[in-house]
Amino acid sequence: MKWLRRIGKPAGLALALPLIVLWLAPATWLDAALRESSRGALGLGDAQGRLWNGSGTLQALLPRGEAVTLAVLRWTWHLSLPASARFAVISASTGAPLLDISAYPGGWTLTSAHLELPAALLGSASPTLRDADLGGHLTLKANDLGRHGERFSGRAEILWQGASSSLAGNQPLGNYRIHLDAAGAALAAHIDSPGQPALALAGQGQWQPSQAPRLDLTATPAEARRQALEPLLRLIGRETQPGVYRLQLDGRLSAAPGNPP
Repeated sequence: MKWLRRIGKPAGLALALPLIVLWLAPATWLDAALRESSRGALGLGDAQGRLWNGSGTLQALLPRGEAVTLAVLRWTWHLSLPASARFAVISASTGAPLLDISAYPGGWTLTSAHLELPAALLGSASPTLRDADLGGHLTLKANDLGRHGERFSGRAEILWQGASSSLAGNQPLGNYRIHLDAAGAALAAHIDSPGQPALALAGQGQWQPSQAPRLDLTATPAEARRQALEPLLRLIGRETQPGVYRLQLDGRLSAAPGNPP
């Protein structure tokens, strides 16, 4: 059995080495991973500690080069055998939970999320949205949103409050809600505009991993604001009937006419 012991020692070392590297990895690795996964839209400043347990300042890197501080965070990785991990993030100032996500073979579950982001980050998704110079703030809320194998489960909601655009004189456009619901192998989106906004958005969409989102959105300005909103409307869409515009976006965020498949 000596040969088995000889093989077992290097095999055990090979299995332990990645865990040792992760254990010793600096917190700056998380900043690099965040920047890559968000395509440069988010970063982690003043990262301290280790990859598995540390703190830092979450920053939004806006399309026009401005860096905005969002929150001071603390995070912890919890590893469980054989191959699952839980990543928990809290506010360092209030202790409020911001993100709790678990990953395991074949899937992941976003147990909870409550994140607030500047709407100007939408400009990172499309040159059209960047030129619209959007304002307001986004709030992402999720509970038990997950993907298991090829299927999604759960739901999430994105609120866009105090929406504005420099092309519309930075006057309030309205508040918007995006409901995200599991739809088999995809996430389905429904967009509405509660109240009486200056610019009503309505429509639906769908997203599947490795595919661009498919959106079918219309924008309808209030009659009293229609002339003031024309520069913005000409940028983001085309008029399909009097006073109704179909949104046409480009870049990484694409729009497709008609109902999502």
